[in-house]
Amino acid sequence: MARILFAATMSIAALFPALIPAPGHAATVQVFMSNTRFCNTPVCVVNESITVTRGDTVQWVYADPACTALAALGCLHTVTRTTSPAFNSGAMPGPGGVGTTVTFSRTFTAAGTFGYLCSVHGSMMSASVRVL
Repeated sequence: MARILFAATMSIAALFPALIPAPGHAATVQVFMSNTRFCNTPVCVVNESITVTRGDTVQWVYADPACTALAALGCLHTVTRTTSPAFNSGAMPGPGGVGTTVTFSRTFTAAGTFGYLCSVHGSMMSASVRVL
């Protein structure tokens, strides 16, 4: 009976890999919001997409020092995906001061490529998470 159950589980995993949790240790990967870009480092000049493994958490970090100075002018970002699986950070105001951050996190459990954008800046501030 155990062999049959194991064989059935292996067949399901082969047919539907996105439904089986990824083995190993889940990681947290940070994406930084800098000016009007999503970056793999605190500062960048172009939007950068990332690749993670199923079960990993992506944490978007808003710690832009320029926005700290401009917070009174309504310096806002969002992390928004409108197609399934949809997610939305809501309005993320500029950090309250030097050394402070505002974050939003999401754990990805299914394989695929998930595009997202800042609803304030549109396609100018967009990237994707590729989940293996």
